[in-house]
Amino acid sequence: MVDQISQDEPSCGTPAQSCQTDPDQAYCQHMNQVDVLEVRPELSVGPTFARHIAYRMYRGEYYAMQIDAHVTFVKDWDVDIVKQMDGTGNEMAILSTYLSDITDSISEKTGYSQKENRPIMVSILYKLH
Repeated sequence: MVDQISQDEPSCGTPAQSCQTDPDQAYCQHMNQVDVLEVRPELSVGPTFARHIAYRMYRGEYYAMQIDAHVTFVKDWDVDIVKQMDGTGNEMAILSTYLSDITDSISEKTGYSQKENRPIMVSILYKLH
C-alpha cells in the first residue's frame, strides 16, 4: 500500500488500537501480509506515481488489487470477488469494475450492498507458449 500522509494524520499501517490491546482487528490478524509505504505530501507527485510504486511492491502474490482511498467495502466482498475470479476458470483473468456511489449504497444494518451492482468485466489473458 502506498499512502500519502502528513505527519499529523493516522497511519494506514497502524491499527486503531494496539494489537496487544485488540488482537482481533483485521489489520492485526493480517499485518504480515500488508506492506505500507508512507509518502509525505510535499514529496508526492500524484496518484500515477503512487500506482507505479505500488506496482513495484508486487512480489508474486496470488491476488493483487488496485483501489484508491475512496473505496468502501461491503460485507463479504472478499469472498464474493474470489468466487467471481474462480468462476472465470482462468487463473490469468483480470476482474475490473466501475464503482457505484456510496450514498445509500450500503446497509448500515447488514453491511451488504443495497443496490444491484454492475457486472464485473472480465479480461482473460492467455499464456503464450
